[in-house]
Amino acid sequence: MLYILGALLAVVLLPQLSFPIQFSGVLKVRGGFSPTFLAGIALLRDATAAIEEERRRTESERDAFADFSARIETLDVIENRPISAGTIGVVQSRNETSESRMESVRTAYRETVMSVPHYDEDYGETLEENLRAEFDDTVAAVVANGGQFSPQLKRTLLQGAREAERSRELFLGTLDDEHRGVVDAERELETSTAVVDRAEELRRRSFDELLTTYEALERAERRCSELVRTRQKRLLDRARRDPQAEYPAIYEYLYAGLNSPFPVLSATADRIETIRERRREVVDSIARRV
Repeated sequence: MLYILGALLAVVLLPQLSFPIQFSGVLKVRGGFSPTFLAGIALLRDATAAIEEERRRTESERDAFADFSARIETLDVIENRPISAGTIGVVQSRNETSESRMESVRTAYRETVMSVPHYDEDYGETLEENLRAEFDDTVAAVVANGGQFSPQLKRTLLQGAREAERSRELFLGTLDDEHRGVVDAERELETSTAVVDRAEELRRRSFDELLTTYEALERAERRCSELVRTRQKRLLDRARRDPQAEYPAIYEYLYAGLNSPFPVLSATADRIETIRERRREVVDSIARRV
């Protein structure tokens, strides 16, 4: 999986950083910002919104599994003790009690895990289907179709629910880290807009002003290139730290509504291309003055 992520990053950012980029969002020119600048910022803001929405959903699921665990804790198990002959009524009572416990388990699951606001949109599964995905086939069959609420089943449900809660908690950490990275990238790209904007109206500039503009563009490009290197290292380090995580599938899932699973790299690459275009224009203007 680490190899695949590295290959994808190499495709996204070749040394020349020259690849077609498409952006989502409606672009509006305001405050003197160029459409290209707004395109990159719009992509990063879309990415931030996607992360924040996923965080809300993940928190809901984490809390739902915690609530489910708490409700399972309160249920008494049905011990499988030997029953002597002539105790049919006891057997019947035990069966009724066991079914009542299992109904309590099903109700608890429906009222917690299956009641998160986005359940139908993201999952849309029956109780048995979701139990199979979150636990296993055996647990799903016993809970959905009726069985004994044994000590073993209670332990399995609690362990599975707590593991689901922990996995959501870990994913929240990944989302927070990604959010910081996207916000930092947006801030870094915003610092280059003044430099790019100053590189317009070149015919009115003096020779010294053109040289100053060229140097400013050079510095802006170096900062963007450093952002690219830092971002690539960050993505690869995540994959190394957590080889069990399905990178880059996480990014494809998180940014499914965007036109790139790597919005920071795409937006920054576009910014670098814009800076290089402005540098070429400045060079042309300098050449005409010489």
